[in-house]
Amino acid sequence: MAFLYFPKTSSTLTLKGVTRKFLDRNKFSISKCNSIANSFIFATMFQMYKLIFKYTAGLLMILWPASALTQTLTGTVLNTENGQPVPYATIYVIELSSGTLTDSLGNFKITNFPSSPVTLKVSAVGFNTAQTIITGGASENKLQISLEPAHVHLDEVVVSAPFGRLQHENVTNVEIRRLNDLNRIPATTLSEAISTIPGVYQSSTGNGIGKPVIRGLSGTRVVTYLNGLRIENQQWGDDHGMGVTAVGIESVEVIKGPASLLYGSDALGGVLYFVNQSYSKLNRFEGYFQTKFETNALGVTSELGLKWNKNGFKFNVFAGQTNQADYLLPNGYRIQNSRFSNTTLKSSVGYNKKNWVGNLHYSFIQNYIGIPGETEEDSIYPALFYTNAVTWSKGLPFQNVTNHYVSLENKFFFSNSELEFIVGNTNNHLQELEESFTLPGLNLKLNNSTYTLRYTISLLKKLEAIVGSQGMYQVNQNGANAAEILIPDNRSFDAGLYAVLQLELQKWTFQGGARFDNRKIATQADFNGFEIFDRSYQSYNYSAGFVFRNDSTVFRFNLSSGFRAPHTSELLSNGVHPGTYRYNLGDPDLRTENATQADFSIGVHYDHLELVFNPFFNQINNYIYLNPTDSVINGYQVFKYSQTGKAQLFGGDLTLHIHPHFAHWIHLQTAFSYIYGQDETGKALPFIPQARINSQLKFELPGSRRFRITDVVVQHSFYFGQNRVGLFETPTDAYHLFHLGMNLSIHTKGNPVLLNCGVRNALNTTYFDHLSSLKQIGLPFPGINGYISLKYTFERKLKEKAER
Repeated sequence: MAFLYFPKTSSTLTLKGVTRKFLDRNKFSISKCNSIANSFIFATMFQMYKLIFKYTAGLLMILWPASALTQTLTGTVLNTENGQPVPYATIYVIELSSGTLTDSLGNFKITNFPSSPVTLKVSAVGFNTAQTIITGGASENKLQISLEPAHVHLDEVVVSAPFGRLQHENVTNVEIRRLNDLNRIPATTLSEAISTIPGVYQSSTGNGIGKPVIRGLSGTRVVTYLNGLRIENQQWGDDHGMGVTAVGIESVEVIKGPASLLYGSDALGGVLYFVNQSYSKLNRFEGYFQTKFETNALGVTSELGLKWNKNGFKFNVFAGQTNQADYLLPNGYRIQNSRFSNTTLKSSVGYNKKNWVGNLHYSFIQNYIGIPGETEEDSIYPALFYTNAVTWSKGLPFQNVTNHYVSLENKFFFSNSELEFIVGNTNNHLQELEESFTLPGLNLKLNNSTYTLRYTISLLKKLEAIVGSQGMYQVNQNGANAAEILIPDNRSFDAGLYAVLQLELQKWTFQGGARFDNRKIATQADFNGFEIFDRSYQSYNYSAGFVFRNDSTVFRFNLSSGFRAPHTSELLSNGVHPGTYRYNLGDPDLRTENATQADFSIGVHYDHLELVFNPFFNQINNYIYLNPTDSVINGYQVFKYSQTGKAQLFGGDLTLHIHPHFAHWIHLQTAFSYIYGQDETGKALPFIPQARINSQLKFELPGSRRFRITDVVVQHSFYFGQNRVGLFETPTDAYHLFHLGMNLSIHTKGNPVLLNCGVRNALNTTYFDHLSSLKQIGLPFPGINGYISLKYTFERKLKEKAER
């Protein structure tokens, strides 16, 4: 499979040496490239690709003899308080993405277990998660793992940060949420669900378009990853969604603030790292089917998942479909053309043998999203219009978005080190159709190929190191039949090198690293009247911090930098962007944005109380923003991309979790988030979220009857008014939201059936969110929304392969 893609052009390419040989060998036509690659940097990048793909396999073959044969791991999980076995605990091998369960006596066995060091995550209901590193020779003695009963603090292993530690051991502050926990009262979309995480919001255009906002930054300042693959889907547009659905997702990890050390350019606001559902337990066939109905938009969401794991071969497949009509307002009318639908297909194939683990992931996502608040006759200042009709059919204007994601992950384990190599490709086709179902107003095709190479080694008993490289080659084209051209055809190439060191000294962990990146952006010569552009952007970045922990306290400090090269839309835009009612003009002289953030966190954790305070200060130099002008082109007001000397964002999150000793069945969680943004003159930055308080009260109802209520959940959100606004913004009033939910379990002969029901916006409140693009034209959010969902799970044990 070739991950590099070259569109047809009319120019001729003159290549030298290894670059020409590389293209010929891979059957790329010289006429298909343009003069971009004449530059030394671009040719060097191609040479780097060749060397990586050519010699990595050879290097692995040389190192392979250091690998030993696989083995069988056996052990027991015990309760630390009374020494009793913990039945049906989950034993999860992080490197294999699979695991097993303990039996009724707390015993477990894992076959095809690598002899090199790997990490076990052990968890059970009512216990804190434990993590342990298993070295070679584990099969000689039975392993014994102890779990502490949990009251409040539930720790998770961090995947997105280096070295894969439990969160309380990690230097970088990462928010980890399982999707099941976020959806105790389910949201309509994934973007809405994650916006309840402290410091995370969403910018939306109706129900169907939502994109993450982390500490006041969004768009190209937030990077999204799916299982190690960087997702690129034209996220520079205000009305371009996130590109990931909830189908097959197990958890999300949020890194707040600059994260260029591990993730390169653009991660100024932070990183969203989505993790797919794990494979089934060893020698098991598992599956589920779930469906949900929502009353507001008369929407149905259904999902099917199947998992198969036998003798080291693992396979997952997921399918999901959502169909929503126009959403209903508290006044009884519907917002015309706020309907949307999406279809998702996802699969993963994994295999592990000896000290090698391989995973192949593929996702297909198709979205049809109506753009509300715009009429066919007048798209500049659309009149507010309602409808009483109910329809799920596509109506103009709407977006047709197709995504294909594929990645191949390889991990090799040695006596004291690990090598990971990921190659991937994302293909995004975005069409915005305004006046015709066949002729798109905007027609963009984005093809993005990436690689990640990372080597982790234990230098000393307490000292670990990571060295790595990342690269990305991107081709962005306008379709041949596009009615409007907003940005020219362009290519970009990223390459970065980094190193990280981590030292552990009893209760202290220190971490530091540095990175160099280069991004080259170039346009096709004389494309549709756009000027020729060919420029490179370089940056050095760093991260340094420490964490101190004892039995009840975790103290963390991190200082990190990040950078973002200007996007093509900011450099070269020259046209109307459908759905935003603006004529955008770029500035080719924009400079690189550079950010520095100080992040501090202190948490106290007791058996029945958890309190975490996490303030931050983030300064961005050369901050890029849209500046309204007095000019009008073709009836549209002109907005020009401009740059200020610096911008400052500061604030923080305060979270509290109470689990009373006298009432273990009660959980109270509350989180306060606040963000303040200003430019160098002290004026407010635009699109700064409202301060808010999110609270959840959960009542767990124990029992063993065939039909029982497992828990009842009450959620309350208070959004403070936002009166400090930026250019072309208006103030937003404060509002309250109440959500109610109840979760039930019906035990059948096999596995339980889970039934959930409840209501969102229970008081039918009319409200406007400050980050909604529809707020400017007077379109509020949906009114009361009842829901009911049903989930059936099943599991079957597969016959084990006889051991020799």
